[in-house]
Amino acid sequence: MTVRRRRAPRAALSVAAWAGLAWVAGGARAAPAGAGAHLAPATNTTGAVAVIRAPVGDSVLEEASLRLRSELDAAGTGNRLIDCSGPGNPEPHDCPDASAVARISLFREDGIATLQVLASLPDGLELRRHVRVPAEMGGSDPSVLAVRAVELLRDLYLDIPRVARRPQPAPAATSKPTAARDTAAAPPAPDRSVAGSAFLGAGVLQGRWGLSAAPGPSLGFGVTFHGRLRVLATVAGPFAGSSRTPAGTDVDTWQTLVAAQVRYELGSSRIRPYALAGGGLYSLRAQAEQPNTQRSPLVAVGVGVVARIFPWLAVTLDAQEVVTWWILDVTAGDTVIGRAGGPSELVQAGLMLTAP
Repeated sequence: MTVRRRRAPRAALSVAAWAGLAWVAGGARAAPAGAGAHLAPATNTTGAVAVIRAPVGDSVLEEASLRLRSELDAAGTGNRLIDCSGPGNPEPHDCPDASAVARISLFREDGIATLQVLASLPDGLELRRHVRVPAEMGGSDPSVLAVRAVELLRDLYLDIPRVARRPQPAPAATSKPTAARDTAAAPPAPDRSVAGSAFLGAGVLQGRWGLSAAPGPSLGFGVTFHGRLRVLATVAGPFAGSSRTPAGTDVDTWQTLVAAQVRYELGSSRIRPYALAGGGLYSLRAQAEQPNTQRSPLVAVGVGVVARIFPWLAVTLDAQEVVTWWILDVTAGDTVIGRAGGPSELVQAGLMLTAP
């Protein structure tokens, strides 16, 4: 029994490489263009909460405003969209209609997504929350921003329907009500565009011609750029399996893949697809009576999906096509009883951690 290698057909390498490039190009063209669509002014003027229109052209904040209004609608809280002339942090005097019980605005300070919730009570009391959300804490995710805004509104201990029905107190003869300001600002944090990443998971590697599917672990370390581009050094395997000779003898095999990969995620939602490509080294070891090991350079392309649980933790699932420069055959005499890299399929799932 031996493991021998021969040069893979150039067509197989070309097809795998061009398939990955075509998928990335098609995915980029298919990126949603409506995420930042301009929202028409609301006609409902009786809402208790006013959502100030996000800066035009900021797709993340515009999408967050849409999701925020959906969250308020789902909770049964009336709301409407208003325009304010003031740039950046809008104050009540910048808004043509400042009569709402509460106002929520989304804008950026020094490039960092910022949420402000302001409530004006009938007795003149003003409550305010002003929080900055860096990208690594969810500032680039519209869903996270919308949920944080609703939580800030809740944290004001403001019961919108009850406050709206509260009778106006009689004005004091000698003094005017004093406005109190309650500000809870998170400490400023730099907008980090580069963060460390780690991957831990497991997968199944399928060969050809008798080299059956074999399970194995996988792990990787690398860096993440702007929350969507990841460069990883990965090790998958060993994938332990077996092949059988025509004489009925079992041949144990171990396959290991070491590669450098680039992954690019598309979209801005919690669940998003990604494409990956990379290169490295494929090792196949077979043993019946005597061990025999062969290695070959590899190219891998694939697609997957990532579901973000927290800003620092996500679940990934992907499928890869692995092609080797030399096809690795497990042979018994002149009979091929297993083939690796001609091509092989790798399916793996795991957890992706990003440094906070």
